[in-house]
Amino acid sequence: MRIGDRIKQEREKQGLSQPGLAALCGWSGAGRISNYERNTREPTAEDLKKIANALNVKPESITFGVDSNPKNMQEVYRTIPKDRVPLIVWEQLTDWANHEGDPVDINPIPSFIQNPRPEIDSGGLFALKVRDDSMISTQESFNIGSVIIFQVLSQFGSPYSGCFVVGCHHGTDDPIFRQFIMQGKRSFLKPLNAQYPTEELADFNILGVLIHSQKDFMQP
Repeated sequence: MRIGDRIKQEREKQGLSQPGLAALCGWSGAGRISNYERNTREPTAEDLKKIANALNVKPESITFGVDSNPKNMQEVYRTIPKDRVPLIVWEQLTDWANHEGDPVDINPIPSFIQNPRPEIDSGGLFALKVRDDSMISTQESFNIGSVIIFQVLSQFGSPYSGCFVVGCHHGTDDPIFRQFIMQGKRSFLKPLNAQYPTEELADFNILGVLIHSQKDFMQP
């Protein structure tokens, strides 16, 4: 079931018309509700909050079909259509990349983008927007604001030398995006921008491996 299907289901459950729900959201016409319910447009996070407030339900119940924070991310990923990828904020990375373990916080509710790699099950994919210039060079660049899509490490498998990864240093929740380089028995995290330092992998926890950006870096 998609987001639009849940909006329609809850609206009809409460006996509201599309114009009636639109009015409760403060919109003059029902066109936006109609587009959302037909799944021709993805609701923005702001619109999802308005619709949820109008229906007196939690935003996550419309987005994911759950009423409270789930046990783990597997439960959340199962509710996401296979042709969609959640576009999360960097502060959510450790939750979205963790398929098992303690209950997780899925707020703020992410927006969704089209899965550009339909041969890969989207259950375990997440997208971020590049937030700094550490991966910009004259040869190859990930520009600030561009979308980068990752597969969680537990599904991707072992990263290969030259791939791009995202993760955190042990004991921190501040993720970084780097190129993974292997030299003999040692592994390094290399920025493309020479103004940033190359670090040894020793105290770093890889959470996801890049599978798509404006170029395709997935192994053939």
